[in-house]
Amino acid sequence: MDLSHNNLFGSIPSCFNQIITFGRKGVREDKFGNVDYVWAANLSLSSYSYEGELSYFCYLFGVGDAESGEGDVNYAGSILHFMSGMDLSGNKLTGPIPPEIGYLSGIHTINLSHNHFSGHIPETFSNLKEVESLDISYNELTGQIPPQLIELNNLAVFSVAHNNLSGKTPERKFQFITFDQSSYEGNPLLCGLPLEQSCTLTGPPPATPPASENGEIGLWKVQRN
Repeated sequence: MDLSHNNLFGSIPSCFNQIITFGRKGVREDKFGNVDYVWAANLSLSSYSYEGELSYFCYLFGVGDAESGEGDVNYAGSILHFMSGMDLSGNKLTGPIPPEIGYLSGIHTINLSHNHFSGHIPETFSNLKEVESLDISYNELTGQIPPQLIELNNLAVFSVAHNNLSGKTPERKFQFITFDQSSYEGNPLLCGLPLEQSCTLTGPPPATPPASENGEIGLWKVQRN
């Protein structure tokens, strides 16, 4: 599903959280009874200069209460099984990233870059076991990168660059050993490899780690080189 580079605004609507079949592997059976597993289906509305809220697309997917005009196409049904990616990049979307997106367990690509999302990266993203590309760069996200993301063993592309993230980068193991500085750049309060800023231990973290002006973030402090 490609809705990138439009003029969509507002938050990600709750209807997107109801698309529980999104990205799951589809099954197609021919007239001879042979089963074919299908991944690819593409709904591309990229660069249409569409202006409005994402809630309109609830109708297209057959969920929620979005109203639509007569003659609109409805994509409800099995086509959602075949959509393996979500690209909402290059819009004007705001608000937090809904944690429910982390339950789209069959999805392969997520691109939410170049928007105005705020809040923390949902820890539920660690459930995206099939995801191969996760790009949430160029937003206004804060807080720490969930360390559980190292469990995403299929991840080949990862970027949280140019946000307001803080704390230590994820442990460099499994797929995360392959990501270089470009995945994290533009976050002055991030520390740890592969960045040049090292982290120093400052003591036990509080229940909710604050980010102070001098670069202390809970358990870790940015060591300026």
